[in-house]
Amino acid sequence: EKRAIDAFVFGNGSDVIMLVATVHGNENAGTPILYKFMDYIKNNRSILNGRKIVVLPLANPDGMANDVRTNANGVDINRNFPADNRIEADFSGDHALSEPESEFIYEIVNTCLPSRILSFHEPLNCIDYDGPGLEIAQKMAEVCHLDVKKLGGRHGSMGSYIGNDLGIPIITVELPRGSSKLDESVLWKSYKNMLIEFVNYNDNVGNLKGL
Repeated sequence: EKRAIDAFVFGNGSDVIMLVATVHGNENAGTPILYKFMDYIKNNRSILNGRKIVVLPLANPDGMANDVRTNANGVDINRNFPADNRIEADFSGDHALSEPESEFIYEIVNTCLPSRILSFHEPLNCIDYDGPGLEIAQKMAEVCHLDVKKLGGRHGSMGSYIGNDLGIPIITVELPRGSSKLDESVLWKSYKNMLIEFVNYNDNVGNLKGL
């Protein structure tokens, strides 16, 4: 439906981080969180020391506008990636990367080669991970009310492709049911520290190893 999909890039360091929200259009509480985080970056430039942060605050704008899980073609973007476990089905697209939304995410991942990725979803109320992301998920859980829970890679999902096939740690933050109805200030207060912990992960690990 010709709505723009925007990516915002901050910094130029070697530690590349990618943040994504609203892959599923009706799971959109992550979008205001990421817009608030971009404001935070602008006012706290030190978080960019040694880093490049790539932010996709709204990966499925048609789905969000229509309040549906899929894109305008009726395809589940999170089943449209070229993962080894992808299956052919109507909801997963005619072929891998058949959709502009998944193709855009794929191109960013394979161009920027992030060291870790975070994607917001709902409503399973946990911090999930794919690939070597357990330690990152545990660090994030220490500063928020969500527990770590391994859900397993879905067929053709970002987690399966990025985490399991490419070996890049990817964290899926499953916000609680009803989060999309909360005010952005409430969401930011609840998940600010978790998000900063994710971004600062390599620094925190380095400090621990240096003790």
